[in-house]
Amino acid sequence: MTQRGARVVGMDFAETLLARAKGLGADLDVPPHWLRGDIRRLPLRSRLFAGVISIDAFGFFETDEVNEAVLGEVRRVLAPGGRVGLKVANGAPILAAFRETDLEEREGVVVRISRRLALQPARMTEKLSVTGSRGNGEYDRHQRLYTSAELSRALKRMGFTGVKLFSDSDCAPFRPATSKTIWAFGQRGAS
Repeated sequence: MTQRGARVVGMDFAETLLARAKGLGADLDVPPHWLRGDIRRLPLRSRLFAGVISIDAFGFFETDEVNEAVLGEVRRVLAPGGRVGLKVANGAPILAAFRETDLEEREGVVVRISRRLALQPARMTEKLSVTGSRGNGEYDRHQRLYTSAELSRALKRMGFTGVKLFSDSDCAPFRPATSKTIWAFGQRGAS
C-alpha cells in the first residue's frame, strides 16, 4: 500500500511483533509508521483513516461486549465512508471438528495444544506448551469462535453497512461450513 502513496500506520501490543514488522517494512520506499497500542483503546484520532485492516486480532477478549467495543474503536477512527476489513477464524468448522489436543512440530520447536470449549456463545481456550531451542513457555489463548452470521450481526450493530464475507484475502466465495477463515468487509456510515 505504501508503494501506491498511502500512508500506513501499523499497530500491535506486542513489542516483539512490532520489532519484526519494522524489520520487514524497512526497505519500503515509504515505510509504515509503527506504534504500540491496545486495540480496545486506539491511540489514534477520530475520523482519520480511510481503512482499517485487522488480521487475527479480533475476538480474543473475555466478552462479546469488549469485542464489540473494539469494533466501536475501529468505527471511531474511520472517516465517514471508511472501510474495515477483519480476518477471523471461522467458528463453524472448528466446532464441527473440535479437537481437544494437537501437537505441532516445526523447525525444532514443539507446540502441544490442549483445548477447552464453552458454548453460548462459543469460546475456545487453548493452553499452548512450547519447547525448543529458543526456550520453553506456556501460554493461554482465549478466542471467541464467531460464525459468519454472528460476525455480520456484530459489525452491523456497530454501525457498519454493506457487510460482505469472503473466505480469503483474494475474495474467494465464503462457505459457512468449510471456509477456515472469515474475511469480513464493511463501511462506516456518514454519521
